[in-house]
Amino acid sequence: AVVSTQSGHYGRDSKGEFVAGYQRLKGKNVLFPFAFHCTGMPIKACADKLKYEMETFGCPPKFPTAVQQEEKVETANFEKDPAAFEKKKTKLEAKTGGEKYQWNLMKGMGIPESEIPSFSNP
Repeated sequence: AVVSTQSGHYGRDSKGEFVAGYQRLKGKNVLFPFAFHCTGMPIKACADKLKYEMETFGCPPKFPTAVQQEEKVETANFEKDPAAFEKKKTKLEAKTGGEKYQWNLMKGMGIPESEIPSFSNP
């Protein structure tokens, strides 16, 4: 699969890929431990996020409801510019389908809640 990357990724990623590819050509079995979660996040970042959620909200977590989150948000009293562009979704919402928490993402993928905590240790 061809993936568009930033130019900085080439220098960082190409060295390891070159070595792994060279060793494969020599007939060796190569484990190249560079992977991404289905949302595009590196696996370690997902594990850290899941660990934080369990420490903060418990295991299984009890996340704040939308009403509790709205109470924390202060609204500004100003008129919106009708010509101003408004995004419909943030980048995170587009990738995750609107789910904010890693626990809920994994639960939505069909992973049993009893197994989700094991993903916090990559």
